[in-house]
Amino acid sequence: MTVLAAVGLTRSPGLRRAALRWWQRAGDQSPRVRGVEESLAHLVTQARTLQPGLRPWLRPLGLALLNWGFDAVCLACCLWALGIGVPWRGFLAVYGLTQVSTSLRLTPGSLGIAEASLTGLLVLYGLRADQALAVSLLYRIISYWAMQPIGWGSWLGVTLAARPAPDRPTQ
Repeated sequence: MTVLAAVGLTRSPGLRRAALRWWQRAGDQSPRVRGVEESLAHLVTQARTLQPGLRPWLRPLGLALLNWGFDAVCLACCLWALGIGVPWRGFLAVYGLTQVSTSLRLTPGSLGIAEASLTGLLVLYGLRADQALAVSLLYRIISYWAMQPIGWGSWLGVTLAARPAPDRPTQ
């Protein structure tokens, strides 16, 4: 339904005008809608004025590449830890296609998607199904579940640091 509305808004000028009139009436009647409209306008203005260039993007790009590299090493180490030879011919293809499938975010944390795609691809590259499943589960335990407490702790630390200190009566 949302896709049909988006297609209609992009293809039909009359529908766009009607939607704009409806939005303006809603903004005139509700301060909350007006606040959302002002916030979106401010966000668009900021996005249009922000042009970081190439140099500021190099550090995040480098960190992302390191993350993917260490994640691929984690997968290779999981294979070695289970005494399974690494299928080097297809290793990067298996890892890359698994990352593509998990980036679709069809489920929270790509649970089930990552395991199924990694298992299937490892089987295609010559591992037995039981070996591929064991590698997939070990890899996800290390690369996803072991990182969850770190994320939760970071979230808790940021949340507690952002809270204002309670007012204490002076004596």
